[in-house]
Amino acid sequence: MSQQRALSTLGIVLVISLIANALLVGLWIGNTVGRGSNTPVERGPRGGGEDAVIARALESVLPDGARQDMRAAFRKGLREAAPYMREKHRARQQLKDALAADPFDPAALQQAFEDIRAADEQLTRSFHAVLSEELATLSPDQRAELVAWMDRMEARRRAWHGRFGEDGHGPRGHHNGPPPPLDDQPD
Repeated sequence: MSQQRALSTLGIVLVISLIANALLVGLWIGNTVGRGSNTPVERGPRGGGEDAVIARALESVLPDGARQDMRAAFRKGLREAAPYMREKHRARQQLKDALAADPFDPAALQQAFEDIRAADEQLTRSFHAVLSEELATLSPDQRAELVAWMDRMEARRRAWHGRFGEDGHGPRGHHNGPPPPLDDQPD
């Protein structure tokens, strides 16, 4: 029974991880493909992982025309990644089927998780390929600006996390509000 309980706990943890990954992919899509303002905006550290942070930084250093080209490249990359997204969806369905199966089959559950990881890896590779192509087009000045932007975001992230104690909570036992404002952002 303890092996089944451990497997159930592992299954729950992995389902939560799956949901978090789905949210990150959604954030990536929204942040890199979505139609936002045509002006470069310094955005704070948000979800989406380091790749999404780099994509936002890239967007912030490009002039308007190049920014539109970048968005078009990301949309094209997203279309090309559609088979991997379908594969991930299929693997998530396998996961749900494995969890609902009676009798429960631990091997089917593990296979579903392996398939999800493989699809995630393909999605990441696909995004990295597009991101690498876009980064390669930057001038030395744009690359320097990108690095400076990333340094500012990292400083904000450190300031944000520094507000909390070692247990990750503020003085009242919870996270206390949004990250600090950027120093160089106009009012």
